[in-house]
Amino acid sequence: MGTANGIAGTVSSISFSGLTTGDLWYYWLKAVDTSGNASAFSGGASGTIPEVDYFDLAADSVRAANILAGEIVGGHFNTSTSLPGTITVGVTGVSIGTVESRASDPAARVNANSTTINPGKVLISGSTTLSNWRDGTDTTKIYGGQIAGNTISVNSAVIGLRGVDIAGLLFAHNSPSANQVAWAAGTISYQDDTGSPATASISASNATWSSGTLYIYWVKAASSLSTTTSAATAYGASNIVLAVYQGGTNLVASYGRTTIDNNHITTDAVDARTVKALSLTAAHVVSNSLTADRIVVNDIDTQYLKNGSLVQAGVIDYAPGTPLLVTAIGAGYQSVSGAQIVVASRSSATGDKTVIHMTLFLDVVNLEPTYTVGFYCDLIWSDAGGASGTIVGASVTITANNSATFSVPLILKSSYNGNVTLVPGVYVVSDGSSLANQVKVRRMKLIPTALYKGS
Repeated sequence: MGTANGIAGTVSSISFSGLTTGDLWYYWLKAVDTSGNASAFSGGASGTIPEVDYFDLAADSVRAANILAGEIVGGHFNTSTSLPGTITVGVTGVSIGTVESRASDPAARVNANSTTINPGKVLISGSTTLSNWRDGTDTTKIYGGQIAGNTISVNSAVIGLRGVDIAGLLFAHNSPSANQVAWAAGTISYQDDTGSPATASISASNATWSSGTLYIYWVKAASSLSTTTSAATAYGASNIVLAVYQGGTNLVASYGRTTIDNNHITTDAVDARTVKALSLTAAHVVSNSLTADRIVVNDIDTQYLKNGSLVQAGVIDYAPGTPLLVTAIGAGYQSVSGAQIVVASRSSATGDKTVIHMTLFLDVVNLEPTYTVGFYCDLIWSDAGGASGTIVGASVTITANNSATFSVPLILKSSYNGNVTLVPGVYVVSDGSSLANQVKVRRMKLIPTALYKGS
């Protein structure tokens, strides 16, 4: 029971502490005057101790000291409440601000400690996880079918897959002596590990074979070649095998070039089409080694013969002690002929002809004191079959009292299968103003320059 002292005629109150929320209490009151006389009990009243709601509290009226430790749980926080970053979490002493910054970059926290992630828990797409990319039971490799095209750059591959360009590096067997392999200096161009172009200058050297297989290989970025008899060493991830040697002439180069000798060329494998024009000279042919059975019909013509290498048999070099005089008579013309040559013509039933190329050289003098004289450099031919004709060459002129030399090309195409006789000549044409135009021939020279079958 409690007692409330007050002044008559005023409202008095009394407070009770230590009450438990939810308990039901009953109250009866008596009034006492100043003389101590008490009235009878008033009518009773009752009430249940209520919970304190947030609107019953004034702002900033609850202090941390008045809150029991461990009494506030997460469900009592408004979801829109913003907590200060200085609040620490658990027994680690880590503030909410630190937790927030770490949440924005979880990879840094995973990599900073010993945490491991099960690849089956990392979802790639749909139901595919990181563990699906494994190559069978080998957890260190990625299954090739899971790698998208064009996603691996060249510099990410081993050196043997990047592609290299090699200049020089000529390999030769039995050099400098038997069962040795030598290589000339050269360069190797490739892409380095950064994807940039790079070039390695390789020095010349040699190695000796004793047994098995000798591998000649290049180590990425090295300035020299290495050798080994171990295939595992030669085909290392940073190596490229350039050649293998098994003694004697057994040399195979995968890169660079090899010296080819006659032991590696099959008989009849090289014909005229394979020989570079004008590259084959008499110095490359063994004396008496080239016979008719080694020449394929129609495979050699003048474009494969070095200039001047055609045998000039039967060359006409007509230089008489007394120069020949050629005089124009009337409006016609007169010829003078020197010596003759005979050429064997070999035609066929298919219509092929013997084509003869010739050059006619002339040294002449115009004896006419006033007029320019014109003349032709011609060729008279005849065969054993009775056919004949004239090949008209170039028309040239010489001014009065002058001399000149000329080089005139002539071509004869003979359909005759037999000997053909060739006679050069000079035909002087009258200019109509004189009947005594004279040309003196001091020298006449006819040289066959090519002879082949054609059309």
